Amino acid sequence: MPYESAFISASASTSPWTSRMRQQYAPNVSEVDRSAAPERLRDYHRRAAATAVRLKFGAPSIERTWPADTGSADPASTAIWLDVEHANLVAVALGSSSEVPGHLVAMSGILAPYLDACGHYVEATALHTAAASVALTTGEAGAALNRLGAVHARSGDLAGAIDRYGEAFETCEQAGDTAGAATALHGIAVARFRTGRYREAVATATDALARYREVGNQIGAGEALKSLGLSHLQLGDYPKAIEHLQQALVLHRATGDRANEGRSLNNLGFLHYRLGHDEEALRYFEDSRAIAHKLGNRAGEAVVLINIAHLDTRHGRVEEALAGYGEAVALCAEIGYRVGQVEALRGLGVACRRLGRLAGAFKHLNQALVLNRALRDPDMEAGALNDLGETLRAADRQSDALHQHTAAHSIAIASGDPYAQARATSGLAVVLDAAGQSAAAREHRERADALYHKIGVPPRARD
Repeated sequence: MPYESAFISASASTSPWTSRMRQQYAPNVSEVDRSAAPERLRDYHRRAAATAVRLKFGAPSIERTWPADTGSADPASTAIWLDVEHANLVAVALGSSSEVPGHLVAMSGILAPYLDACGHYVEATALHTAAASVALTTGEAGAALNRLGAVHARSGDLAGAIDRYGEAFETCEQAGDTAGAATALHGIAVARFRTGRYREAVATATDALARYREVGNQIGAGEALKSLGLSHLQLGDYPKAIEHLQQALVLHRATGDRANEGRSLNNLGFLHYRLGHDEEALRYFEDSRAIAHKLGNRAGEAVVLINIAHLDTRHGRVEEALAGYGEAVALCAEIGYRVGQVEALRGLGVACRRLGRLAGAFKHLNQALVLNRALRDPDMEAGALNDLGETLRAADRQSDALHQHTAAHSIAIASGDPYAQARATSGLAVVLDAAGQSAAAREHRERADALYHKIGVPPRARD
């Protein structure tokens, strides 16, 4: 499409806000030097997108270079405009890479919160990859590489994420960019968490937090605290996990970081679910879902669907759980959120087992394990193996169940996850009891009970 015609049709929305923005940045083309039209289009895109993203997310991380015009903007109209126009915004930015690299890099930063929250990972990858390739010429390579690392992590390419974050860290260190280096370290911490290196994740996130605090970056400090909370959760230190997540929540709210506010609410809900505080967990999940829905955060909505389905399963509302898991599987598959897809498939497997539908349970659990092979997420792997072990026990395949619980136990020992260890040990106790090895079964049961007691998980929550 020629720049002039693209300029005229720059927005499909007809709200007063979009009309005003076009009048301000795109007056009647017949009165404008058409040679300036491409730059006017880019200027319009930067300002309109910055306004829309800031109104939708609070967007504390968007590029400061391009001020947002939020004075008389309507949040509903700007949200619709983003949904309609984001593909055009990306296309024009990509088309500017050779002639105006600064525009490409700016749009990479401006659109990052929207593309991530709304699950547009393919477009985000294209935009941030192109921005990283030209950012050296604009002096913003570190930020662009950090954004690219985040997309790799979200789509499950953790090796690629660590590589990009490593490049970003070196670039930022050389440039004296403490905040950028902190963001890279935090990204590495998240990737280490996802690969089961929880203690390393704690150390790296702690380093990132110190750097964020050094430069007074409360937004980044909130994210680092959130990651510390999740790592302590996996290590079984639930009081410390709650403390860090509550501190993170305070910072998210103070800085207007709505997306991370929703994530921390969900994580606090999961912690209370783990501890058997189900009513409190549901309140956190509902608050998280409300924010995810308002922001259009589809991955966030999927995660809450899964967690509420976990509660339904625990309380015997298994048909409702099946519906929730099924919706989450479809949504995660649509946006390419593979971690969520694995968790939802696991949930489907457990729900099918509860209903006696063992064929369906085996199908879903094996799908989860196959999908997780590419992710190499030890938490998901150990959980799915324990789920499969329990399903094999229900099918009276005790020898096969022994193998799955043993494999889950080995993974949990390697990662330092006491909850997964306790589940595996408890499963082994049941298998040994069925085999007539009562003394060994009793020993395993006592060991599992000791682990559950140590981390504070009551019998009602040992599922």
